[in-house]
Amino acid sequence: QKFLASMSHEIRTPLTGVLGITELLESTLLDKTQKEYHNILKSSSENLRKIIDQVLDYSRIEAGKVRLHTHDFPISAISSSAENLFNSMCLKPIAFHCTVDSALPDVIKADLRRITQVINNMLTNAIKYTEQGSITLDIKLHSWLNDDEYLTEVNITDTGAGIEKNKFDNIFKAFSNVHSIDSANYEGAGLGLSICKELVDLHGGTIGFDSVQGKGSRFWFTFKTRKAEERNIVKVAVNENPEKRSLKILFAEDKIMTQKIVKILLENMGHSVSLVNNGKEALDLVTPGMFDLVLMDIQMPVMDGITATSRLREKFPNGLPPIVGLSANNFEGDREKYMEEGLDEFISKPLKKENFQRITEIFSLNRK
Repeated sequence: QKFLASMSHEIRTPLTGVLGITELLESTLLDKTQKEYHNILKSSSENLRKIIDQVLDYSRIEAGKVRLHTHDFPISAISSSAENLFNSMCLKPIAFHCTVDSALPDVIKADLRRITQVINNMLTNAIKYTEQGSITLDIKLHSWLNDDEYLTEVNITDTGAGIEKNKFDNIFKAFSNVHSIDSANYEGAGLGLSICKELVDLHGGTIGFDSVQGKGSRFWFTFKTRKAEERNIVKVAVNENPEKRSLKILFAEDKIMTQKIVKILLENMGHSVSLVNNGKEALDLVTPGMFDLVLMDIQMPVMDGITATSRLREKFPNGLPPIVGLSANNFEGDREKYMEEGLDEFISKPLKKENFQRITEIFSLNRK
């Protein structure tokens, strides 16, 4: 476990540079050949990130260290996440359909991160092994268990390659190749569906599939959910076009490559960025009102990000900007641990543009 944690940290840091550069290239003028090279680079680096995540997840599950963190969230968050994944991944002539059962409560209580992980894994497989036709995501009420608890059912159906019957028994086993087409053309660690099964088991649900070779597959799972607490069921008007606000951001990071890439990403989003190399420099520089947001790497020489954050809060009990921690550590409970130590939010490496878009939008709205 310690070896995997160390290797994960060492790989995630340079991977931030690779993913960051591919995102920067995407916004430049590229000819047809360069775009093709860019797409290969982006796809390969994303696959590497996913494999790292899967290996770590599998090791946590095997060690019994995965815990569910349930909270209230709108059921639409699940379908929106799936639609965003499909739109960002799929370049094939495939139609995507999504239906949500009106019998389901608008707000449910479950572990959104893990449920989304299961759906995204199944959807990624459907996209990977479907060349044309359609993929359908169907979310519905399965059954009520009692007055407060019920089963939600998720179905993902595709018109893809299908699975040979002689491989059915191995479908949810680790490191298995279950599809009937040449696996050499499809990267992966072979851990995705085995992780899905373990996560569904943790949710008190069941998982299964049916498939016809050459016609397609349907993967499904159920998970226990509870009624949301009444005080959390709030109708919120969503601004489809939120006003973009330029933020003054301090970025504390000791890796020069990461500094450069993140600075360019944020400046391209319209923000101004100041750089420091460690927590001590951040502590010496920050005063109330000077910055709108501080991005603080956790592991830095001289003074680490957690110590710097703690000292800043002691020095200025009021008036500090939000402090967001960044780290290549991504183990179960890391986010909660870091936030208990004084951070307002936490992002795991490798860092991507979408992470910063989400964070800057949240804190920009909060500081109006």
